[in-house]
Amino acid sequence: PAHLASIGSYGFLNVGDIYESKVFKLTFNREAGPVEFGQYAASDNGGLTELLLPKVGSMSDNCFSNNSYLELVDFALGSTVEKIAYWSFTNCRVYKLYNIPASVKVIDEYAFASCGIKEITWEEGTQLHTLGASAFSSAQFTTFVFPETLEIVGPGVFNTNIQEITLNSVIKSTVASGGGSI
Repeated sequence: PAHLASIGSYGFLNVGDIYESKVFKLTFNREAGPVEFGQYAASDNGGLTELLLPKVGSMSDNCFSNNSYLELVDFALGSTVEKIAYWSFTNCRVYKLYNIPASVKVIDEYAFASCGIKEITWEEGTQLHTLGASAFSSAQFTTFVFPETLEIVGPGVFNTNIQEITLNSVIKSTVASGGGSI
């Protein structure tokens, strides 16, 4: 519905058995929102392959994690979310990530860890400031272009065999640990 305001914690948790491969899409009214997503709002769904999000207002930790067949995530244009939370999409297949909202300032630690993202697009006017530790670990990018607004990069952001990184900004802080990889 167009008046949807929130999906509470555990709202769509394990709708399909996490071990089943029954395929389904979760599609929201793209004009709805901004919608708040609670912890584990749509996590642990075995057959979820596509997530077409409404205008997102906020995301709690683990809100879409452990959807092992999820290949496509598309944010509706005009979202107001400022942070993609800790472990939001961890352990999802997510190969295609479209329209990361311009309002996002922080992609938190492990937000897309163990995903395998190959393709990513940013909504025009991105305000991204911080990439947390291991935010895109296991991504399958061959190239990555940092937005001009990016200033802080945590350790192990990619932790993969990326071949080319383009810096369009002045990175003011990098936090190294262990191997110190970007």
